[in-house]
Amino acid sequence: MSNNFLSSNFLRWLTLYLLLALAILLFIVNLFPQNSQGATSKNATPTMLAIKYIHQTATAMAKSATQVAAQATANANATATAIANNPIMLANAPVELPLTKLDAQGLMNDNANAKKAIINLIQKDPDLQGRLAALVMVYVGVDTNDPTKIANAQAVASKIEGILQNPSTDPAFVKSVYRSVVYVGTVTTVDNKMLTGTKDLSEADLEIYLYSPGP
Repeated sequence: MSNNFLSSNFLRWLTLYLLLALAILLFIVNLFPQNSQGATSKNATPTMLAIKYIHQTATAMAKSATQVAAQATANANATATAIANNPIMLANAPVELPLTKLDAQGLMNDNANAKKAIINLIQKDPDLQGRLAALVMVYVGVDTNDPTKIANAQAVASKIEGILQNPSTDPAFVKSVYRSVVYVGTVTTVDNKMLTGTKDLSEADLEIYLYSPGP
């Protein structure tokens, strides 16, 4: 679907450039006298031949621009039809998964045990079994507005995303889009859950929006 959309945009821009070039050519033609009409190849001057060539080129470009515009319209219609026929359906409520007792320093140092602890929590969650996640919100909070703590929270959130994006972690996340939220104090999630930041980054929260199961 995204490829069709990009293709349609490209064709629209190409059409614009072709029409602009056509307008320039027609402007050049209008600068020459019009008494060259009907001249034969035997008595045609170089100027007359140039005008004839410009007319032919302009006509060809006009036809090409029309074809490109028609193709762009067809692609746009096909994209709209695909979206209408294949809407993205999500499950009614997200899966809330607290990641407790995090080893923040271990995560930032790529410690295998720190990563494994998160993987175990994810793989043991029954709500993720046999499902696909569309959107994953990663919440990591701190208790005070300290630049170092905030930077560490951002690093931890990035590490958690990296773990989820690894194909070996869980099949549920192979097609997911991620967004990290680093906050100070408290925050309300998209699903209206209140979270509180920690002083040692010992906890993070995942809000996982699953694709709706097929009929």
